Amino acid sequence: MRYLWYILRATTGGETFRIIQNSMKVFRIRWALATLILLASPLGAWAQVVTLPMEKVSDLMFIDLKVNGEAATFVFDTGATMPVMDTELAEAMGWEADQATSVQGAGGSSTLQLLSDQEFELGGTVTLPKTQVVLRDLTDLEESIGREFDGIIGYNILVHYLTLLDFETPQMILYDRATSAASISEGYTRVKFNFGRGIPIPQFKVSLTLTNGETVKGPILFDSGAGSSLIVNRPFHRKHQMLDKAEAHSTTRSTSLTTQSPSYNIAADKLSFAGFEVSDLPVRLSGSQQGVTNYDGYLGLLGAEVINRFQVVLDYDNKTLYLKPNVHYQDSFDFPLAGFGLKWKQDGVEVGFVVPDSQAEQEGIVEGMRVLSINGETYAGLEEYRELLKQEGEDVTLVVSDEGKEKTVVIRLKRLI
Repeated sequence: MRYLWYILRATTGGETFRIIQNSMKVFRIRWALATLILLASPLGAWAQVVTLPMEKVSDLMFIDLKVNGEAATFVFDTGATMPVMDTELAEAMGWEADQATSVQGAGGSSTLQLLSDQEFELGGTVTLPKTQVVLRDLTDLEESIGREFDGIIGYNILVHYLTLLDFETPQMILYDRATSAASISEGYTRVKFNFGRGIPIPQFKVSLTLTNGETVKGPILFDSGAGSSLIVNRPFHRKHQMLDKAEAHSTTRSTSLTTQSPSYNIAADKLSFAGFEVSDLPVRLSGSQQGVTNYDGYLGLLGAEVINRFQVVLDYDNKTLYLKPNVHYQDSFDFPLAGFGLKWKQDGVEVGFVVPDSQAEQEGIVEGMRVLSINGETYAGLEEYRELLKQEGEDVTLVVSDEGKEKTVVIRLKRLI
């Protein structure tokens, strides 16, 4: 159920969120000459506008920036069509919503609070044009990820700069839009994309081969904020009966703006696109009846667990991205093994969900139990615990507290799908 804000940022796609994009200005002669000099020379340092360190947590990338002069930490997300700001930050700064818009979904309606004229500063040298942001309580996402943060941003950076995402370092490098993408993408594969349905998220076609040998194809949204390898849209997987064709599946829960809905994890043989192929991967089948993952005509969302395996150059002016496998390309994918998930709280870690019919459920583990230790280790965050739960074939000793009573169980870590 991780990282569900793609529902927020694209619940109505381009229908609600206006795409604000500056029109291209005609360069004066002196700027044209400067561009020629850049293209004729090695990549000049002056072409780099700013370099931003990224911090990786649970496959997501965090950057430090300033909002109206105040220091903040945001998730960088190629799927964020509009910035999202935590209501806690807004309240602490005394900023109040000045507009509201209603979002209607199959499960009900929700009102989004909007705040205008917000100014973002990157690296102390770059100031983005003032923009509107969505105000949202991000507590549920912080609990799922395992750390506090102040918001989410993507499109508002990408539309103004040629962007290199270096997931090895990791860091983000922004270049002036006059920079030739070819000058920073030697050895990369060029991938053309579109902004279908007015949704300013890169979209292109992929092929997915199921474990029964059947291959399905369709367009995806390139979504680095989706904390999965691939999320398959509900209409698509129902049309192709993917759940019925899976050898096994596990059930979890996803949360949208207005409802909670089930989602299903299955295994896939391989995922192919642009001449690349990754194999033996978990895939999530969306159960949501609203938002972008219920859009017909899309296979789904290509997520961080795949995107982070590449060095990426994003050129929004020319609707082109460039991909090159990095040191993580051949890494094995993490499959669900434990039968339960974890949730971070300010005062500790809890069981966030339990997979039906899993050993964890049979041993009496239930949502909300406080985690005291795993294999004798106690941590304040999620990352260390999650590493302990990735050891396929091993037994782990889980100690939890249930209404003050201590309970110890031993669970064998094995693939659930």
